[in-house]
Amino acid sequence: MVMEYFYGTEIHMLGLFVEIILFTSIILLIKRNGK
Repeated sequence: MVMEYFYGTEIHMLGLFVEIILFTSIILLIKRNGK
């Protein structure tokens, strides 16, 4: 039970990390195209 919870949390954190990278990439692209 505890291992399943930890595994689910790890997956959630990984997804959050990927979302942050994608969001940052989009912002950088917009700033670069804006100049």
